[in-house]
Amino acid sequence: MKPYCHILLRLRSSLRILLLHLLLAGIASVASGDDLALKWEELRMKFDTASSEIRSKYEKERSDLGVKYAGALQKLETTLQEKGELEELLTVRNERELFITSGTPGADGPAELSRLRTLYTDSRAPIDNGEKEEVVRLMGAYFKQLETLQTELTRTGEIETAVLVKNEGERIRRAIDEGGGPATGLSPKPTDPAALAMLQLIPEMNHAPAEGDLFGLEKWPPKVALPSANYRIEGNRYQGDETGREVLLLPGSVFRGADDKARWIIGRATLVANEVEFNGFTFHGDLSSQLFFVKCQFKDTIIGKGGPWFSGRFMTRWQFRDCRIEGSFIEKWNSKQFGLQMVNCEVERVEFPSIEYDAEDEPSELAGQEWAMVRNTHFRKCVIPVSVLSLLDDCSFEECRFVDDATPLTFATEIKRTVYLDNCQWQIKALPAGLVVEQKKISEKP
Repeated sequence: MKPYCHILLRLRSSLRILLLHLLLAGIASVASGDDLALKWEELRMKFDTASSEIRSKYEKERSDLGVKYAGALQKLETTLQEKGELEELLTVRNERELFITSGTPGADGPAELSRLRTLYTDSRAPIDNGEKEEVVRLMGAYFKQLETLQTELTRTGEIETAVLVKNEGERIRRAIDEGGGPATGLSPKPTDPAALAMLQLIPEMNHAPAEGDLFGLEKWPPKVALPSANYRIEGNRYQGDETGREVLLLPGSVFRGADDKARWIIGRATLVANEVEFNGFTFHGDLSSQLFFVKCQFKDTIIGKGGPWFSGRFMTRWQFRDCRIEGSFIEKWNSKQFGLQMVNCEVERVEFPSIEYDAEDEPSELAGQEWAMVRNTHFRKCVIPVSVLSLLDDCSFEECRFVDDATPLTFATEIKRTVYLDNCQWQIKALPAGLVVEQKKISEKP
C-alpha cells in the first residue's frame, strides 16, 4: 500500500466538479440507448454518485474542524492542569471524550470551554449551510430530469417504471421543500436510547500518526495510527496475530483495492475508523478482532472473518454507526464467526447471504444477542433472507426483496420485528413459527 495523496485528491476533486457540473447542466440527464429502464437506473446512479461526492467533501471539512476543536480542548486541559484546577480539567476532558465518540459538543462548563464551543459551532454553520445549498441545487436538476424521463416512460408504455420515477421525484421534491434533506435514500433518524445502550463503547485512541510507509514493515507497532492518505491495497496482507494491538484510521483516508484479489486481514486487533472510505477489496478480521466504524463509506467491500485462529462466539466483531454501505457486505455469515452491530446506517444493492447457524446456535437465541443487532437502518435494492431479517428491527426498506432461506428455520422462542416497506417484493412463502414481523408503510416510520 502506498499513499498517493496529492495526485489522487486533485483527481477526485476534478472528477467531482465535472460530474456535478454535467448533472446540474442536464447534459448527463439520461444514458444513451433505447432502453428507458436502463436510463432510469443510470440516472439514479449518477445522482447517488454526485450526492456522495458532495457529502464526502463537506464531511472532510467538518472532520478537519472537529480535529481542531479536539486539539483546542486538549490544550485547554494542559492549561488547567498547570493551574491545578482539577474540576474544570475533568469537565473539559469529558467534553473532549464526548466529542470524539459522538461528534457532539456538550452544554456546560467553564467560560473558556464555552468560548471554544461557540467558536466551533459558529465555524461549522457555514459548512452545513454550504452543503445544504449544494444538495438543493443538485436535487433541483435531478428533479427536472426525472420529470422528463417520467414523460418518456409513460409515452412508451413503461408504466411500472414511470411510477417508480414518479415516486422518486416526489421523494426528491419533499427533500427540497425541507431545505435539502437526504441526498440518497431515507436518512435514518437517531435511534432509541435502549438500542444505543446495547452498542459496545468505541475505544478511545489518541495515537499520533506514524511516519513512513507502514505497509513496508513486516511488523507494526502495537499501537499505531495510519496517516490520513489514499492507500492502494495490493495482494494479500495479514497484519499480525498478536493480541492487544490497536489501529486507528484517521478521517479523510481512502483504502482502495488494486484489483479483485486485494485482501487485507487486520489480524487480532482493535480498529477504529471515523470518516474513512473503503472501496473494492476484501477486508477481514481474525479471532478477537473488534472493528468500529463511524460515518464511514463502504463500496464493493467484502468484510468478515479471516485468518487462521478460531475459538468461541463472535470471533470477529464489527460495529457500524452512521455508515453508508453499497454493493457488497459479507460473503459468508457464520453465527459463531461474525458479530454485527449496526445503527443509523444506509445499505444499498447488497444481496445478503443466509446466516449459517453453528450446531450449538439457535435462531431466536442468536437474534437476542447484542452482537447480532441491526437497528434504525435503511436498505435500498437489497435481498434479505429470513435469517437476516430476524436480526433487523425498526429498519426501513425501499425496493428490496425478502426471500426464504435454503434451509427452513425454527425459532424456539418468539421474536418480534417491525419493518417499514416501500415498493418491496415479499417472496417469503411463510414466516417460521416464532418469528413475528409487523409490516408498515415507510411513511409511517416515526
